[in-house]
Amino acid sequence: MDRLDIRIIRELSQGRNVGLVWGDINPAYREMGLSLGVSKETIRGRVDKMRSSGVLKPFPVQPNPGLLGLSVGALTVDVPAQTSTAELMKKVCLVDGILLLVSHIGGMIGVIFYYEDDASRQKKVSLISSICSATAVGFTAIPYPLCSVGLSRLDWEIIAALQQRGERSHGEISSGLGISGKTLQRRLKRMIDGWAISRLISTDIRLLRGAVVGSLVVHYSRGAGRAEADKRLIRDLDEFLFFPGIWSTYSVYSLILPSIPDAAKVLERTRATKWVTSARIDLVDGRIELYDTLLDQVQKKLKGLAAAAT
Repeated sequence: MDRLDIRIIRELSQGRNVGLVWGDINPAYREMGLSLGVSKETIRGRVDKMRSSGVLKPFPVQPNPGLLGLSVGALTVDVPAQTSTAELMKKVCLVDGILLLVSHIGGMIGVIFYYEDDASRQKKVSLISSICSATAVGFTAIPYPLCSVGLSRLDWEIIAALQQRGERSHGEISSGLGISGKTLQRRLKRMIDGWAISRLISTDIRLLRGAVVGSLVVHYSRGAGRAEADKRLIRDLDEFLFFPGIWSTYSVYSLILPSIPDAAKVLERTRATKWVTSARIDLVDGRIELYDTLLDQVQKKLKGLAAAAT
């Protein structure tokens, strides 16, 4: 995996390239090629290679959580030494609303989950902390772009169809919904442009060769310097960075690194960055994606719309 592969994964992590799985993918490849300064054929070849190797898996499309009255948060949970994080991950998976779990060498577990309100958030943080016998916990809200468009029942039916497992063409989806392909394309573009839907990248880190994955957790001093520090880190980490989690309380930079010594160099450079008060980097050893979590919420939304229409 080289720098271009990492940059492609970063582009895919931004949530907008829904077309790379469903429908006409040429515009999406062309757009990415222009952004990265390579041809759409190069993008296609790299993406096809990563998908055939299993590094990239079919990308689930998700509705904007705000449309469902939900917020999203992240936890970093340190567990006691000699604890089996694999067993803890299985238990945490049973907590309602879990979207993603990431375990790290050394005992940190990263958790991304949705919640309804402050009481729901506090309950889930407390439950996860208890399950893990946490020695330290850090929470941050994950800001999500506001949806700028209203959705009809048909739009929600399209979202439900996009959430189903397996890759389906625009023709299959439009036929199943009894609409034309042009209608589907028009509504998809409107929802994508208005941040009603996005696509969460799905990866299998176990299949990476010649690289290690790390989570760089960064805390900052209070004040205006936070934004400048993040800009500097995004610039300095460019060759390794595949997802910048610029979140409310702290940032989590997901990195693909050539070696463990490179992780130590990154950490040293980060700690020397102005306005950074603390930083840690933990190497990832496991990942569980539960992106189907919001499927039930979408079905409840559809049932509510159907009931309101009768």
